[in-house]
Amino acid sequence: MSRFVSWLDETLEPVKNYIVDNHNNPVFWIIVFFAAVIISKLVYSELNKN
Repeated sequence: MSRFVSWLDETLEPVKNYIVDNHNNPVFWIIVFFAAVIISKLVYSELNKN
């Protein structure tokens, strides 16, 4: 389990650095917002299939 946690930490480090570098960029947050909305709609529609 420790190996997985260290691998995950190494893998997500560039993402974390990108977010830290661009936290003041409004375009970044608009993209994050719309991506979250799209993912939420896709998950909701998949969970409510009849």
